[in-house]
Amino acid sequence: MSRGENATSGTMLALGAGDKHGRTEEDDESDHFRFNSRIPGQILRSFALDRCKDAKLDPKQTAEVKAFTEVLSPLMMLVDMKISFLRHENEVLRRYFLTYERGAEFTTRIRSIIAAVLFAHNVPAYLNNVTDSIAEYIEDHLDTVLLPEQCLHDPVHWAIVKSHIADQVAGMRSVMKTKIDLAIKSKADVYGLINSIMIYEMRPKTEHWGRFAFLFKEEHRGGNNRYTYWNFVDDKLADIRSTLKSKYPGNSNSHARKREETNFFASILEADIGQFPIKSSGVAQHVYTDDKLMPIQLTMHKQVLHFVVDDTQTGREASGQEAEVDAAMSGVPAP
Repeated sequence: MSRGENATSGTMLALGAGDKHGRTEEDDESDHFRFNSRIPGQILRSFALDRCKDAKLDPKQTAEVKAFTEVLSPLMMLVDMKISFLRHENEVLRRYFLTYERGAEFTTRIRSIIAAVLFAHNVPAYLNNVTDSIAEYIEDHLDTVLLPEQCLHDPVHWAIVKSHIADQVAGMRSVMKTKIDLAIKSKADVYGLINSIMIYEMRPKTEHWGRFAFLFKEEHRGGNNRYTYWNFVDDKLADIRSTLKSKYPGNSNSHARKREETNFFASILEADIGQFPIKSSGVAQHVYTDDKLMPIQLTMHKQVLHFVVDDTQTGREASGQEAEVDAAMSGVPAP
C-alpha cells in the first residue's frame, strides 16, 4: 500500500466515529439542547398558560405569569423570583409570630426572663424603667424567646411583645407584694418568705436573704402609705447607691462600695431574724451555688447590672468596673 493510500485510510478511520463532515453524536446532542433551550415565545406562553390552569391560578395571577414570561429577561426573572421568595418568607414569619405569641411557650420564655430579673438579688429597681430595660435585653437577644428578627421591623408586632412584657412584669410584682403581705400577717420568717416567693424555677443564693429582708422591712415600715410600695422601694435603693457613691467616690473605691452594700443588707437580715425568729425548716433555708442555678438566672444576674433605672446610674460604671466587682464578689463571671 502506498503512502497516499495510508493517509487516506487514516483519515477515514478518524472519521469513523462521526459523519463525513467530522461531526459526532455529542455535537448533535449539543445542537438539540441549544434548539430546545430556545423555546419560541408562542410555545412558552402556551406552556405557561397550561401550567397556570393546572395550578388553578386566578386570572390576576395568570396575567402576572404571562407578563413574567413575555417581558422579563432571564436575569430579571431571577431577581423577580428572589423577591418573591423573600416576600413569601416574610409572610410565613408573620404568620408564625401571630401563632407563636399566643402560645404557652412564648409566655413561659418571657416569664422566665422577667422572674430572673425581679428575683435577682442585685436588681437596681423593681418599677423604674424595668419593663423597658427587659424589652431592650430581649430586643438584643431575640433567640432567647425564639422571635424572628422581622418582628422588630413591624411596629405592631413589637408593640405586642412589649405588651406581653409589661403584663408579666406587673403581674409578677403583684404576686411578690401579695406574698410579702401574707408573710407579714402570718409573721413568717424571711426564709419562709423566700421559699414561697421564688417561683418559676428561680433558686436563692446567699445574697437573696438580705435583699428580701430589705423588702420585708420596707413593707413593715408602711412605706406604701406615702405612695406605691414599689416606688418607695426603688427610691430607697437609689438612696443607698447615691450614699455609697458619695462616701466612696471614683472607680478605685468600687470594691469598698460593694462591700458596704453587702454589709448593709446583711445587717438588715440580722435584725429581721432577731425580730422574727427562724421557724422554717432546713429545707427552706437551703442555699444554692452558681453551678446549681438556671442558666437564665445567671445571665440576668449579670444583665441587671447594666440596667439604667434612675439618675444615680447615669454614666454609672456598671457596664465596666462596677459589673466586674459585683461579679467577682458574687462568684458570677463578668460579661
